[in-house]
Formats: sequence, C-alpha cells, structure tokens
Amino acid sequence: LVSFIISQRKSIPAIRRALLVLRYFDGLTEESVMDFINASRNTYYAWKKDVLDTVAFHAAQKGLL
Repeated sequence: LVSFIISQRKSIPAIRRALLVLRYFDGLTEESVMDFINASRNTYYAWKKDVLDTVAFHAAQKGLL
C-alpha cells in the first residue's frame, strides 16, 4: 500500500502531499506538521481528511482495500 500511495502522489496537491509524508512517513506529530505547513487546526484536519479520502479511493479502485 505504501508504494501505491507514493505512486499516486501526483494526484494529491503538493501541500497535502507534504502533510501525508510528514505525518505518516516521517512520523512528525500533528502539531509539528501544522507548524511546518503553516496551517490552522481546522485546515490541517480538512486537508488530512481529503488526503486520506483520496488515498482510500485510489487504493479501493486498485483492489488494495
């Protein structure tokens, strides 16, 4: 699934891709990611939901979920 997510990175906007990489691949805390991408808590959670929805959608299309 990780390699699939990486291969689909072009379908996710750059700032949201940064959220995905920083939080789930680099292991930063939510607060650290919010500081790094300079986003409010509301924006962070909206983007996080959007990224995870996009990844889940593509993974489901490929039969990975």
